[in-house]
Amino acid sequence: MGTTTPLQWFLPSISSHPDMTNENILIEKWSKAHTSFNEVEKTLVKKRDRAGGTFEAFLDESIQESPNGSLYYHSEFLDDLANNRKFYLGHITFQLDDILKSGIIYSSGGCLVGSTYCFPFTKTGDSEYRFHNLGEYIFREETAGRGKKSPEVLLFEIDLAAQSHGNLLGLDYLKLGEIHYDIFSELEYLLSSQELFDLKRRVERNIVQSLPFFKLCNEAWLGQVNVSPGIFLQSLHETIPRIPVLGYVT
Repeated sequence: MGTTTPLQWFLPSISSHPDMTNENILIEKWSKAHTSFNEVEKTLVKKRDRAGGTFEAFLDESIQESPNGSLYYHSEFLDDLANNRKFYLGHITFQLDDILKSGIIYSSGGCLVGSTYCFPFTKTGDSEYRFHNLGEYIFREETAGRGKKSPEVLLFEIDLAAQSHGNLLGLDYLKLGEIHYDIFSELEYLLSSQELFDLKRRVERNIVQSLPFFKLCNEAWLGQVNVSPGIFLQSLHETIPRIPVLGYVT
C-alpha cells in the first residue's frame, strides 16, 4: 500500500523521567496535541483580556475577527459530529481490493503520524453521498495518474454513541512538533550520513529563505507595520513550499 507503515513504528522510545514512565510521557505529549472543540466554544462566551498575550486571547481574536474564523468551532462537519448518530468518512486508496481481502487499513504516510487520511461525506439520499470539496479535489486532481490503477473511495459509516456528542476532540497539527521530532530522532539512523547532512542543509536553507515572512509576521504582531491582506497572503503563499506546516495555518 505505498508508504504505509505499521502503527508501532510511530511510537518512539522516550528517555526516562524521574516522575513519569515512558508510556505516561508519550500519553502526555499526545494529550497536549488534542483540541476540545466544545471548550473552544465555551471559551468564546467568557470575557477575556485581549491584551493578556494568552493562547486563549489569540484564539478568541482569530476566531471572531478572521474571515471564516468561526469555522474552527462551528461547521457542517462539527455539527454532524455533535448532533447525528451517524456520519460518513471517505478514504481514497489504490489498494481497495487488498483492503477488502485482508480487512486491514494501514496508517497513511507523511505528517499524519498514526492516522488514516479521510474526509467527510454528506448523505444526500438513501444511497447517495456528496464529496467534501477537499476530498473531491484530492480524488479528481491530486491522485489522478499517480498509480497504474484508478483511485477508489472506501466509505465508512460511523455510528456515534450519544454520550460522545458532548466531547468533540481533534488533533491540532500545529501542536505535533515534539511528536514529529521524536519520530525523526528514532528513525534517523535509517539515513546515511550524506542524506542526513543534505536534509539538515535543506532545512536550514528553507528557514533562512523564509525569514522575511517571519519578520513580516513579527512586525505586524507588534504593530510596527500595517500589512494589507493581499501582501500578507502573497508572502505566505510563497513561503509555504519552504515551510509546509504553514499550510495548516490557512
